[in-house]
Amino acid sequence: MKTNRSKTTELMLRMYESVIFPGKCQHLSRKERELFRSVWSYDITYLYPSVYPQNDTDWMEFGLFDSKKLGRLVPFYNVQQERFLQLSEDCMWIDHFVECPMEIIYQDDLTLTFTPDYLLMLADGSIVVVMLQPYKMFSTQDVQKKWHSLMQYCKKHGYGCVMFDIVRGISLKWLLGIWRNKDMSRFEKEVLSMMDSKKSHWIDGITLSNIMDKYQANLFDLQMLVLRNNLLFIPQNGKRKVDLLKSHEQDIFNSQLMIDSYEESNTASKRNHIRVSM
Repeated sequence: MKTNRSKTTELMLRMYESVIFPGKCQHLSRKERELFRSVWSYDITYLYPSVYPQNDTDWMEFGLFDSKKLGRLVPFYNVQQERFLQLSEDCMWIDHFVECPMEIIYQDDLTLTFTPDYLLMLADGSIVVVMLQPYKMFSTQDVQKKWHSLMQYCKKHGYGCVMFDIVRGISLKWLLGIWRNKDMSRFEKEVLSMMDSKKSHWIDGITLSNIMDKYQANLFDLQMLVLRNNLLFIPQNGKRKVDLLKSHEQDIFNSQLMIDSYEESNTASKRNHIRVSM
């Protein structure tokens, strides 16, 4: 039976192994790393997470964490952040970290910005920017735009980046990997055919659930279906009935652009893993 300590080690190592470096990895001196500071976050999803399902326990969690690693109280705004703070305390390969480290523009026409959750300073001098999300939100338009902008930012500055559901130990890299090893073509074909049969090109949650049961598809498969086919995914809650929509709007984010960038970055990442001893 695994101890809590070994589970912590495994989860943090899984996050580390999901890191990609979109550009050439830069190793900063300790003096350079000390210049990083937290910025104020304008990302209102932290304060008003109404875009998430009403029964989603990953959100609406606020508090202060007494970090021994940083020697101060660190605010958290959701369960994902609280979990990260708990796990980072005993993680030896994280030398230091900064919450809300920078603002990144993710929609130029409206000048919308978001703030990644954490900037990690690793023991070898490299920098990793962390974006924490429940995995079922990976394929939403908002998250896709933010993640792609984060990859471009990290490519420019020589940082690594990772999108991770730290509560469940699931990363975008892992999702892309399992889809390549599964044949879900029939599931994909039936969902798309059902959507094409309707003038509005949408599929409701009940119909989608029945098709998923038929092919033993899970939420991982659904996320990849959305990304592969550039669909508009709207998480269902008590007020929404639509789950998937084929949108012909020009401003919809091209999911394939994110997948291609991720695959290219993943292939280019040649860093050696740090051996973690805890």
